[in-house]
Amino acid sequence: MTDRTSTPNSEHLSEMHKELFARAPGQGNLREVFYTNIVRFPQLRLIGFTFLAAAIFLHNRFILGQFSWESFLEIFVIMEAYALLSWLCLYLFFKRVRLFDLGVFFFAIDLVVWTLAIYYSGGERSWLFFILVLRSADQSFTNVRRTLSFAHFSTFCYLALFLYLAFVERREISWASEVTKLFLIYSANIYMALTAVTANQLRRRTLRAMRMTGRLIVELEKSTKKAEEASRAKSHFLANMSHELRTPLNSVIGFASVMLRNKDRKLKRRDLNFLERIVENGKHLLELINQLLDLSKIEAGPAKLKITSVSLSRLVKKTVNQLEGEIRDKPVRLTTSLPRSMTPIQTDEQMLRQVLINLLGNALKFTEKGAITVSVQLEQSTKRPVQLDVQDTGPGIPQDQIERIFDPFHQVDSGQSKKHEGTGLGLSIARTLCHSLGYQLEVQSKLGEGSTFSVILNGTTENTQRRLA
Repeated sequence: MTDRTSTPNSEHLSEMHKELFARAPGQGNLREVFYTNIVRFPQLRLIGFTFLAAAIFLHNRFILGQFSWESFLEIFVIMEAYALLSWLCLYLFFKRVRLFDLGVFFFAIDLVVWTLAIYYSGGERSWLFFILVLRSADQSFTNVRRTLSFAHFSTFCYLALFLYLAFVERREISWASEVTKLFLIYSANIYMALTAVTANQLRRRTLRAMRMTGRLIVELEKSTKKAEEASRAKSHFLANMSHELRTPLNSVIGFASVMLRNKDRKLKRRDLNFLERIVENGKHLLELINQLLDLSKIEAGPAKLKITSVSLSRLVKKTVNQLEGEIRDKPVRLTTSLPRSMTPIQTDEQMLRQVLINLLGNALKFTEKGAITVSVQLEQSTKRPVQLDVQDTGPGIPQDQIERIFDPFHQVDSGQSKKHEGTGLGLSIARTLCHSLGYQLEVQSKLGEGSTFSVILNGTTENTQRRLA
C-alpha cells in the first residue's frame, strides 16, 4: 500500500519535464531570439552609450583637465545616432539578412565606436582604454570562438588607434606605455576567453545533465503510469475477488451453523466437531477477506467522512461486548476503564469503530493470558476525550520492529516459526484510517510486559474533512 500524498503522478512529471526544458539554454524559439536582438540588445546599447558619454564628460573635465563642449557633443551625437541607427537596421533587416548574424556584426561595430570614444577622451592619455575588454566579457557566455574573435578585434582596434595617433597625427607617444596598454588589453581579453572555455564546459555538462534528467523523467513518467495502472488493477481485482469469495463463504458458514443446531439429533459428536471447525475456519477466512476488501477501498482513495456527534463511551462498550466472544478459552480479561462522563466528539463513528476493532483484534491475537484494557484520557477542563488506549499483557514488540508493524502484510512472528494467523493488515489499516480522521496512532511496548496502542484524538475531524475536500 503506497502513500498517495508522496507519490508523484504522471501529470506532475509531465509538468516537470515541460518546465525543465522550457528554460534550457539554447532551446529558445525564434520569436525569443528575434525579440532579444531587436529589443533587448538595442536598449542595452542605447543605455550603455549614454553611460559612456557621462564617463567621457567626467574623465575630460576632472581627470584629463581638458573639456570642450563642442568635442563632447560631437562624440555624444555620434554614439547616440549609431545606437538608434543600429536599432533601426536590426528591426528592418535582422530576419532578412542570411549571410551573417546582423546582431554579432553590430557587436563588432560597437568596438569601433568605443575606440572612437577613447580617442575623444584623450587618445593615448585616456583612462577609458579598459572598455575594450568589456566586449569579450559580455560574450564569454556564448562560445570560445566568438570570445576569442572579439578579444583579437578589440586589441586590433586599440592598435589601429595607437598607430593613427603616432603616424597620422604625429603625437609624441610613449611607446613603452602604449605597448603595455596593448599587452594589458590583450591579456585581459585572453583571460575572458579562458573563462569562456570553462563556462562552455560547464554549460555542456549542464545540458547533458538536463537531457539525462529529461530522459529519466520520461522513463519515470512511463513507470509511474504503469504502476498506477497496476495499482488500479490490483485494487479492482481485490475488490472483485473479495466479493466473489465472500458470497459463497457466507453461505458455507450459514449452512454449517444451521447444521450445528442438530435439531433432528442425527449428527454425532464427531460430525459436530467437524462443523465447528468449518464455522471457525470460515469466519477466520471471512475476516481475512474483509481486511483485503478494506485495503482495496483505502488504496482507491480517501473516503468521504460522515461526521456525527459520537459518544466514545458507548462506542467503546459496544465494541468490547462485540469482541468478548473472541477470547474463547484463553485466561484473558477484556475490560474497560472509562470516565463517568465525557464530552461527545465529532468524528466518523464507523471509521473510528473499525480502528478500535483492529486494535482489539491485534491484542486478542497475541495476548495468551492477563488482560486487555481499553481506556480513555480526558482534557480535564472540557471533559473532551484526547486519547484512546488499548493496553495488553502480550509478549511485547522488539524496538527494531516498532515502526515496521504498521507496514502492510508485515508480521513480527512471520516465517516458519509463525504462531499467529493473519494477513498483517490490521494495524496498517488502523493507522491509515487514523490519518484519514486527522488522528495519530502511536505504540509503546516492552518485551515480556505488553504493548499499548494509543489513538491521539488531536484536532477535529471536521477540519480534516475540509482539508481532504
